[in-house]
Amino acid sequence: MRPSYWSTHKTTLITIAVITCILLIFTLCIYGMMKRSQRGRAVDKWAESPGTSGFINLDEIQKASLENQKTEDFEKRVNEIFEGDNLVLLDVQGKQNGFVLTGIEDLNGNEQPDAAPGAGDEVVFQMAVSGSGPNNATIVGAGVNRDFTSRYTYPMPNIDRNYAQNYYRQHGYYPYYSHYYYSPGYRYYTPRRRYGYLRTYRTTYRRSPRYRTQIGRNNTYMSGYRTRYPNSSKTFSKPSSTRANYVRKTSSSPGFKSRVSSS
Repeated sequence: MRPSYWSTHKTTLITIAVITCILLIFTLCIYGMMKRSQRGRAVDKWAESPGTSGFINLDEIQKASLENQKTEDFEKRVNEIFEGDNLVLLDVQGKQNGFVLTGIEDLNGNEQPDAAPGAGDEVVFQMAVSGSGPNNATIVGAGVNRDFTSRYTYPMPNIDRNYAQNYYRQHGYYPYYSHYYYSPGYRYYTPRRRYGYLRTYRTTYRRSPRYRTQIGRNNTYMSGYRTRYPNSSKTFSKPSSTRANYVRKTSSSPGFKSRVSSS
């Protein structure tokens, strides 16, 4: 018995529908694989970026230490220079005839500088000032910056002791980090109450032309860095366990791939 027209037509429609579904599923699979690939590349790009590795333009940090001697201004400038996702917080400690200023990336996100090994943060640089003669200051890099060392002259400013003490009583820290030169045993940590302000300030700053100019200077610094420090490529290939753990945990966190691929 020959099939009727409607039976044949129905079979044709079903066949077309099945083929359409197969093509749709195939297209969605291809699209999904492409999106996963794009997100994977975005994560790789993020993981390999200078900011994620903790790299910072220490030539600019040295310059900033001379131009921004007020503690809060220097904090802001450090975070203008740094390209990473986290804030770089300060720990300043007064020593006999000097002070030590440590820049610490807040990798663990607890809003305080934890310089101790195993605490979850990572030191990116340290500045030490001793005495007042020529080349009395040193900046030493840490983490992937550890090949960097620079000696320079840090001119101690004239300090109004009464103003400094009154400021300290009001705010809990000295207005200028150089004040710790005269106060062995005194210490400054970036206070938590400034953390939110620094975050907001940096978000606004990164939308400005000034940040694009800073990135240009950072790129120039990085291009010359490998020439200045030939062994730095080995340093970059061996991040600390703290840094490696941070990258691994962050890149596998829920929604991170979507966020980083759309940014």
